[in-house]
Amino acid sequence: MSDFLGSVHERAVTQGRPLVVDDLIDDPRRTAYEDSILAKGVRNILVLRCTTRTRPSRTLELTSTNAG
Repeated sequence: MSDFLGSVHERAVTQGRPLVVDDLIDDPRRTAYEDSILAKGVRNILVLRCTTRTRPSRTLELTSTNAG
């Protein structure tokens, strides 16, 4: 759960809309989670909030090794 705090996943859930980071290297709000996927070669990320009825239940993450 601590990996969730401040991450792109938390921002997508709290903002209630899809979140796109075009290049993780340039994201000043990068957390340990984003650093870990950046180390695996991920540069671009899209996170969607999934809901069940009226509350968030999970997120869906799509990544790419290409920035932009």
